[in-house]
Amino acid sequence: MIDQGIDALLNDESLDSAVTTSVYNMWSPLRARKIGADGCLQPFVPFETFGDPKTLNCDRDSQGEVHFADMSVSVVRPRCLDNLEDGLLPQKWMGQKIAPIRSWGGCDIDYEWQVPTVEFWLRKHGFVEQER
Repeated sequence: MIDQGIDALLNDESLDSAVTTSVYNMWSPLRARKIGADGCLQPFVPFETFGDPKTLNCDRDSQGEVHFADMSVSVVRPRCLDNLEDGLLPQKWMGQKIAPIRSWGGCDIDYEWQVPTVEFWLRKHGFVEQER
């Protein structure tokens, strides 16, 4: 995956970075909610942001693939780090023009429940625990 990122940047000087992405359609922005001032769930992003609310479909796969940067690999040009204010939120260090490196099941571990997910990922990618 690192080589894919490097190749992407070598082959296209306009790219700022190449990062691994995993598809998580179950976490589509259309399905995201926040608790409003009244204590009830409200859309996290106003539906009008996505177009005409009457035409929106919240089925998991209805919007196509929903990519999230999974933080497994990031290949970034130094200019992005030198000019953080120019980058896109929320990860400004990626720059503006970001190429995807298709992956699945990124391995950020922020919570204990994610450890079995990483163990699953490792087994699916050929990791075998050695006897001691």
